[in-house]
Amino acid sequence: PRSIFRDVRRLEPGTWLELDQSGNIRTNRYWEAREHYGRRTAVADEQEAQERLEELLVESFRLRLVSDVPVGVFLSGGVDSSAVTALLQRHADRPLKTFTIGFAHKDYDESEQAKKVARHLGTDHTELVCSLDDAFEVLENFEEIYDEPFGDSSGIPTFLVSRLARREVKVALSADAGDELFAGYTKYPFVRDYHRRLARLPGAVRGLASGLLGLLSPEAVEAVWNGLSKALPLPRYTNLKDKLFKFRNMLSERDLCGSFLRAGSFATPRTIAGILAKPPEPAPGLQGTGFNLGLDDSLDVLSSLQIMDFNTYMVDDILVKVDRATMQNSLEGREPFLDHHLVEFVAGLPPEMKLRGGVSKWLLRKVLYKYVPRELIERPKMGFSIPLYPWMRESILTRHAELFAPGFLKSQGIFDARAVSAIVRDFTSGGPVNANFIWFLFVFQRWFRRWM
Repeated sequence: PRSIFRDVRRLEPGTWLELDQSGNIRTNRYWEAREHYGRRTAVADEQEAQERLEELLVESFRLRLVSDVPVGVFLSGGVDSSAVTALLQRHADRPLKTFTIGFAHKDYDESEQAKKVARHLGTDHTELVCSLDDAFEVLENFEEIYDEPFGDSSGIPTFLVSRLARREVKVALSADAGDELFAGYTKYPFVRDYHRRLARLPGAVRGLASGLLGLLSPEAVEAVWNGLSKALPLPRYTNLKDKLFKFRNMLSERDLCGSFLRAGSFATPRTIAGILAKPPEPAPGLQGTGFNLGLDDSLDVLSSLQIMDFNTYMVDDILVKVDRATMQNSLEGREPFLDHHLVEFVAGLPPEMKLRGGVSKWLLRKVLYKYVPRELIERPKMGFSIPLYPWMRESILTRHAELFAPGFLKSQGIFDARAVSAIVRDFTSGGPVNANFIWFLFVFQRWFRRWM
């Protein structure tokens, strides 16, 4: 509930606030994801579950179309946005308006897949290829758009696709929460299936492995892996360099909760402490917010991990990003996957209906493939991100070098100027530094300069 502004707090999800005439404040919780993951959904078999899921999806999606102004859909060509588009177009009396953002860097571009899905479904499709100049235009107002220091670089394309959609519609449906609901993130099976094997290794072995991985250039590892995967039956990954960074940090964690948090973050407490001018004050942990963020012995591991994302990543990153980007463009964003009837039904489904044999979103895919050919959807999960490594190295840091100048760093009194300068220098020279961590520093420095 905290914010970076003193005496400003946020109302937590699933709560309402009561203020009496004396100024006393009381909050009351009316909904929490944890309660519904502990209840089994009453379905006879998988076929019934699929039919019921489709009914709830159609009901939720059509309800979010109710409007007296034009409505569109954000379409990436992935499972979630394709499901929203396919089910709506099937029941629509005219072509839906769909919108997507692409990139010139093919490793980050989903626009071609989105175009193929749109063509198959017959939507009125519009796309924009995001250039570095477009990104700089958004960056000029980034700290105004998101208010607080916001570390998700996909805030840039989210703003751009919102602006693109606003030219033709006033309401847009997004497909967020599909990953949290149907276990779509690649970290879910990895943490669940491999953590206990890693935890059995002696701490010294894990520490040595982590240290060795820290010496490798992320780009070099990605290039070698992608080269080998063309000749050998190895899995193909997008953003492998980021996954390598997270895996390295996971090696230092012994408990499942810690491994999961490291699998979803780019900054460890040790790394942060190493760049601060003085030791950080003890900060409250993730507990104590009223949510159960730890593992629950009464639940299966997958459900516990999903609940943790519901209570942290989704509400403090994903939904913040979409809400601020759409509202800044006077566009109303709606989230059909967060319909409470749908969430409660899916939460109570057995884990194997969400993640089976390494295939995520199992039941949602079965519904989707009734409307869209499998080959249009099946590909390595990419995520909605920008070409952060080349853009940061080639242009962003150069244009904003003053943010990392020793004089500015020292005047802040927050960072160790020498430590930050060394990290930035190591990154720009191709060293084993994660671009997202540099991006976090960059965003904070811009925010600090604007608001402080």
